[in-house]
Amino acid sequence: MEIKKEFTVTPDQEAHLIAEAFGIESGYNNQVLNLELPDTLPQITYITGESGCGKSTLMKELGFTGNIREEKLPNKPLFKWGDNIKESLKLMSLVGLSDAIHFVSYYNQLSDSQQYRAKLYYLLLNGEDKIYLDEFLSTLDRETAKSVSYLFQKVIRKLGKKAVLATAHSDLGDYLMPDLIIKGKSFPSRWKVVEKDYNKDTNPFIEDIKITHEDKDWYREASLGELHYKGKYTGGVKDYIAAYYQDKLVGLLIATYRMWDGGRRISRLVVHPSYRSLGIGSYLTEYYLGLQPNADVVASMARFNKVFEKAGMERVDDSVVKPPSGLKSKLNKRDFNKKKWFKKSYCINFMRERNNREILKDFLNEIGYLITPGGKYLEDEELVESFIDSPQQAGRVLWNLRPKKMAKYVGVED
Repeated sequence: MEIKKEFTVTPDQEAHLIAEAFGIESGYNNQVLNLELPDTLPQITYITGESGCGKSTLMKELGFTGNIREEKLPNKPLFKWGDNIKESLKLMSLVGLSDAIHFVSYYNQLSDSQQYRAKLYYLLLNGEDKIYLDEFLSTLDRETAKSVSYLFQKVIRKLGKKAVLATAHSDLGDYLMPDLIIKGKSFPSRWKVVEKDYNKDTNPFIEDIKITHEDKDWYREASLGELHYKGKYTGGVKDYIAAYYQDKLVGLLIATYRMWDGGRRISRLVVHPSYRSLGIGSYLTEYYLGLQPNADVVASMARFNKVFEKAGMERVDDSVVKPPSGLKSKLNKRDFNKKKWFKKSYCINFMRERNNREILKDFLNEIGYLITPGGKYLEDEELVESFIDSPQQAGRVLWNLRPKKMAKYVGVED
């Protein structure tokens, strides 16, 4: 299809001095578009070029009607944007909003890069088949823009959508991997149209990932550890695996000792927020399974995010983890609010009273695996002392014993 667009400039009588000085005749045609495009646009079209070359005008000619108006986005937590919470959480994980804190955040509480992901999430929720975005990632730093570009094209292709994206930045091609690049130049207006055939199996981030093995001292300073929803510290750690991209820490995996058979359990998998859903979590997991094929994972997030499946692990169980038998009735007698059980701070505060901590004495078997780091065996007396004298310890134990839904994955040996 041929697209032409020009604006006729007719100087009025009061502008005759400017017209005479610069030779602008009556009826001067200012051409901004003159290009030939395929009759049907491919899956991803990337429009780039200098400011003022006509990118936005071309977008409108192609059917673009305006950017997403932020005030029109739902004024409620992101997980409530859709009608089906489970589907919403899956879509949020798909676009890289995979932290529990993101699920309950409002749009205006997100960073710029997270807001772009939220816009994509919103479009997908509303069933948009053609996505048009002007000034695409223009406000982000270029490294973050590249990671969001790669994520964006993954989602578009996975869901069979189409996208037309315009930006003055020309550095996104190797990450967006467009099927068609339209590049404009102003003064005078010139347009170049190039069909591309990128290798869609290439992951520019994974190719440059470096893996290192670290220790406890390193982990104490690792900023990513603080991003995990369960907190930075955990007991019984045997392995710390870090992923670096261009010398920046972007991924972290830690595994603990599995007491009953000497195996390993992946207990933390954290990816830097700017590099979510790029395959780094799966890559780290796959690397670790090469070292410890007998490793497993039990996690709530795994119910919505397929990061472990992509690493080659097998999902073997979805279950509701129930508190030890009799614990609920004992808590009821102490006016424990079970609706607040998921709050660690509430559990710790509840356990500030010694009489409440005494409840845990009846559940030593269930508590033992929670507070015996590294598989070290503690006699009952030592075990009781460790939480009876510590409201913080007892509160964390009580929080860990809460009812919760979990998914379990195991490594699959060749």
